[in-house]
Amino acid sequence: LGLLVWCLCAASLVLFCDLVPRTPPSFPPNPFSPPEKKRSLPKMFPGERPPEKLSSIIMNKVGCRKFFLYFFLVILIAVLFVLLVTRPLICIVAYGTEDDYRTSYKTYDKSSMNIIYVVTEGLSPSSSTFARLLLGKDYPLPLDDGFAGITKTLSRSSGIPDAAAGSTALSCGLLGYNGGVGVILDSKNSSPLNIPDGVNDPEPCASIFEASISLNYTAGIVTTGSLTQGSAPSFFAHMTSSVYEEKIATQLLERTGPIDLIFGGGRSKFNQRLDRRDLISEMKAVGYNYIDSFNEDDLKDMPLPLLGLFADDHLAYAIDRRNGGVEGQASLSEMVQVALDKLHDVDGRFFLLVDARNIAAAAHNHDATAHYYEIMELQDTVETIRNFVTKKDFNTVVVVATDHNVGGLSVGSDDHSQDAEEADIPRSMWSPKELFKQTRSAEFIFNSIISSVNGVKFNITEDVVREAFALAGVEDLRAFEIDHVRNGFSNADEAVALLYVGDVLSWRGQVSWSTLGNVNSDSFFYNFGYRPADLSGVLSAVDVPRILAHDLGIWSRMNSLTSSLTKQSADLPPYLPPKI
Repeated sequence: LGLLVWCLCAASLVLFCDLVPRTPPSFPPNPFSPPEKKRSLPKMFPGERPPEKLSSIIMNKVGCRKFFLYFFLVILIAVLFVLLVTRPLICIVAYGTEDDYRTSYKTYDKSSMNIIYVVTEGLSPSSSTFARLLLGKDYPLPLDDGFAGITKTLSRSSGIPDAAAGSTALSCGLLGYNGGVGVILDSKNSSPLNIPDGVNDPEPCASIFEASISLNYTAGIVTTGSLTQGSAPSFFAHMTSSVYEEKIATQLLERTGPIDLIFGGGRSKFNQRLDRRDLISEMKAVGYNYIDSFNEDDLKDMPLPLLGLFADDHLAYAIDRRNGGVEGQASLSEMVQVALDKLHDVDGRFFLLVDARNIAAAAHNHDATAHYYEIMELQDTVETIRNFVTKKDFNTVVVVATDHNVGGLSVGSDDHSQDAEEADIPRSMWSPKELFKQTRSAEFIFNSIISSVNGVKFNITEDVVREAFALAGVEDLRAFEIDHVRNGFSNADEAVALLYVGDVLSWRGQVSWSTLGNVNSDSFFYNFGYRPADLSGVLSAVDVPRILAHDLGIWSRMNSLTSSLTKQSADLPPYLPPKI
């Protein structure tokens, strides 16, 4: 386009020079030259002019050079017009969107670059496929436009990483072990299963989040889960086992560097503790503004630092929030929008950590429909982030990565149980319409059943089960589904009962799960805004923060912080084996 503009300018200059009137030089007549012969003209009527050929018109009246210059200018103008009209299409083909094109040619300043790090817990490739099929659309999801490569999720202690090990890899760039939050093993041990009771061999490792805070980034955390569970703790805490949730909450308060904005759940670990400490009051005493209900109008004028704890455990699932009955909570995209506005208003660069925890939580419950709504909530959040980058602050790097996968989801199933076969359920089919009948989460149905019988599980009758499912929009339960739910409640573990409720909901849509726990599979990762050169292809999970930290000049600070944290390893509680 630039070359064409230059050519147009050059041609215009030449044409202008050619059109300037010029007086031919005059010479005295040559007396030795022969006299000119008079041309004989054809006979014409009075007032008639002699005919002229087209070639003579071009050569004599316009001139050959002028003719071709005019023709060249017309072609250039037509090409420029076509390029301007088709520019959005060219941008979409070459860059994904026109907004991405606008930032593609800008100069990035790494010394002032913002970081947005999104951890998508439980978002396996099969989950993305399931969401796209259930959506029923053929166009890419917002997340798809930023596809950068594949990550291999790993753990030192198992071939199947949990949230703690997976997030430690994404935060520290080092291989953790299942159950270990922001800690790694020293070189003397090849597996945490070899650690004797009471020996504090695990050592803390500094995260890219902590290193950024030490470099004066303004920092924020937004999660749909509890702040003491899942992936978020590995970015700010260091604990030998993820079961020490109250100690993780304490580390959030006792950090050496401040976290300016904190949104999420887990309120009970702050003010309903076994040690009777009220961490909320303590955080207010050191300057935090505290809210327990999300209201955008109230938040507009509320300065940082800001602490928002909107639930005792994780936040409500998107499917429950959309259908009413949930007050004081917001969607992930709404919380992220407020966080971006707040952090951007502060001078300097910022680091925002976003943890889409409820994607994994729904998968643990085998709740396919709730899982879908959480994935679509993530898509809305990605769109919010992309709008911020393209329209407000392009000098931002956005990384979206999965720390671990959950449940082993597959679309289509033919092996539910013998009871299912007797009920004549079609094999190798799936029924999206059945999934969309569901208006509440499996957790909502579970709580409705428990409240109906006042917690006495052996009083759960067929009518109780039918009424609870009817509240969630499922009114045509079959006999074997009711029996399955009742069998689940006969188990002492409430997690199993909740799982059985989710099983029934997924069965109806012909969606199957392979396990209650975690599974291992390669995951996709994505990159928007600034794109580090090496952040693409097939990578290990530990490579993602390493490449990002090296590119932005943070890696050396991570190493120095890890050395200082190692001296504090004696303060960690005893190692506890992770739950199988």
